[in-house]
Amino acid sequence: MTILMVVHNEAEYAKFSMDSIRMFADIDDLSVVIIDNHSEDGLSRWTGEQEDITYVYMDEGKQPFGKILNEVCRELQPEGDLLIMDPHYMLTPHGLSRLQTVVYQKMQLGGFPTAFRCCKGRQICTIMKPLLDGGTRCAPRRKENGFWAFIRL
Repeated sequence: MTILMVVHNEAEYAKFSMDSIRMFADIDDLSVVIIDNHSEDGLSRWTGEQEDITYVYMDEGKQPFGKILNEVCRELQPEGDLLIMDPHYMLTPHGLSRLQTVVYQKMQLGGFPTAFRCCKGRQICTIMKPLLDGGTRCAPRRKENGFWAFIRL
């Protein structure tokens, strides 16, 4: 599985998110790609010190979310499952294996987006819908308060 995290001036959030991935990742063959969407907050310095992260810098300036994902997928050609993770969220125990279980229960399901949004600032609502039927290109719309999508490649 490959985790893609698009970050723009959110280094602190990305660090906390990576801590949760390191702590709770419960699958083998996991790779993490942090895509820096032209940040100016020291993200490149921090990622350079990490041995378990692939770092991609968008040097053409800030780019649209879908364009970034499509370019990175085309260049890196990730194999296996793909998790698009917003840096504002943390992985929970057994989260990755549960995502895989949901997708692989029905072989015609290519993935699902899980959009998180705050409801009245107190609770988090989760919405899951089928996605892509096995497709390999991804161009999800980023939600105001965060986005995750799990895609079987």
